[in-house]
Amino acid sequence: MLRLALPPDATDDDIEESVTVAEAARRLGCATSTVRALLETGDISGHRVGKCGSPRGVRVHAVAIRTYKARHTLGSVTQPANDQQPGRARSVHNPAGAEARRRLRALGVL
Repeated sequence: MLRLALPPDATDDDIEESVTVAEAARRLGCATSTVRALLETGDISGHRVGKCGSPRGVRVHAVAIRTYKARHTLGSVTQPANDQQPGRARSVHNPAGAEARRRLRALGVL
């Protein structure tokens, strides 16, 4: 069952603009099965088209595609508050680990 709810920021113009599942997949850079799964979970919205009783297809609201892309776009990386290098976790002092690192440095591995 498809969830066909519109995003809260949709306007009448956005509702009228819709694309096929294949076009939505192209815009999102994914497979059509992924678009159908997003429709099923309600992450994007759409509507059925065709005659009553035998729908001929599904269209995805263009505003839903734009909203989904905006929600899933990676933002800028901010500097950590404690001035650590990004991606480097602060290690807990472990005497055995320190000894292992010392031996690896002596061997030229680290």
